[in-house]
Amino acid sequence: MSVTGNKEHGSFFIEEIFPRVVLGRLNGAWNLDMAQRACDDVIALAEKLKDKPWAVITDMRHWELAPQEVFKAFEATQAQLMTKNLRVHAIIPSNKIQESMVQRSQNVQSMLNQVFLDYDEAVNWCLRQLEMIEE
Repeated sequence: MSVTGNKEHGSFFIEEIFPRVVLGRLNGAWNLDMAQRACDDVIALAEKLKDKPWAVITDMRHWELAPQEVFKAFEATQAQLMTKNLRVHAIIPSNKIQESMVQRSQNVQSMLNQVFLDYDEAVNWCLRQLEMIEE
């Protein structure tokens, strides 16, 4: 879903690109209103996937930095998603600052996190990790 509103800044696109693999593309500068909308949408999608382990790819290549409150919303959402069986998270940052900020907030033991520069590598890694989890 792509969203741009009066109070929100930025946009996003979230869809299931493979069975149990969700892609979230973040675009532009975000505020808390946009972050909350994106978080709500991915939580709703997670409801459909929660019966089995699933993965998310967060593509940040066209996303700009956001206030700290946005990262706190992401962390709270990640905790909720883990209760809905999220087990694999691939991140594609646009720069080292984003990579550093994401890695600081991704210290979760029960979920696999990996940073990638290439979209195809992120997808393939997620698919492999899900296969190993199922074995």
